[in-house]
Amino acid sequence: MTAACNRHCIHCHASGVKPAADELSTREGKRLLEQLAGESAFRMMAFTGGEPLVRGDLFELLAYSRALGFANTMATNATLIDRE
Repeated sequence: MTAACNRHCIHCHASGVKPAADELSTREGKRLLEQLAGESAFRMMAFTGGEPLVRGDLFELLAYSRALGFANTMATNATLIDRE
């Protein structure tokens, strides 16, 4: 999802502050999901990073992935999850 993360954990290999310069846009991410949906071997999509919750379009991409038939999972540090 992104190289960006809101934490700097010493045990983590993904402790980037900012997104990488070559990260996919929302449109590009949807196009990739469409391509993967065409392959019957791919039925689960893992959203990870960095911290996927720092990406503003995460929920849009999760919904799109689900609409394409994927079961979604997410690896998160959970620090950005709140009651909402």
